[in-house]
Amino acid sequence: MTRTDGRTVHARPRRDPHGSSSTVRAEPSRRRSEQDARVDDVEAEQRAEAGGEPMSIGAITRLQRLKTGALISFSCGAGAILGKASDHLRTALSAYAHDLGLAFQIVDDLLDVEGDAAEIGKTPGKDAAAGKATFVSILGVERARAQAGLLARQAAAHLEPFGSAADLLKQAANFVVARRT
Repeated sequence: MTRTDGRTVHARPRRDPHGSSSTVRAEPSRRRSEQDARVDDVEAEQRAEAGGEPMSIGAITRLQRLKTGALISFSCGAGAILGKASDHLRTALSAYAHDLGLAFQIVDDLLDVEGDAAEIGKTPGKDAAAGKATFVSILGVERARAQAGLLARQAAAHLEPFGSAADLLKQAANFVVARRT
């Protein structure tokens, strides 16, 4: 929701003295938006085209958090709030979302290098042609693949406090690294 002064607000849980999050209030967002991330992405491509400094692995990671990572984080966070999860379980879901989002982006970068146009539904090689810094361009194919696998395993491990109730989310982590589209 956008206020009249142009600041974006998001609903945040308010805890009552007994620890339940029954009331929701709106607070100004302190996070950058996906739109800001897309602007950063385009600016990085323009710098690369002009022979400027490519993005670092840290910058790519931060950029990813604002795009796909933000969608996954929101989904996990919303589920935790609606399910009235404890702070400990919310932290576990947040860590899961972080690692899953990074794994997803790395696999997306791998598919851009190795994917088949018929399978992925787009022309592979677009990132390299645009001079875009990606996890693959910095780490290489094999290290990127290994990192995606590690992140998926870490994501699943974050769900251990949920036991078998999180089996579907663990399967999602495995799917992310095995996907071909």
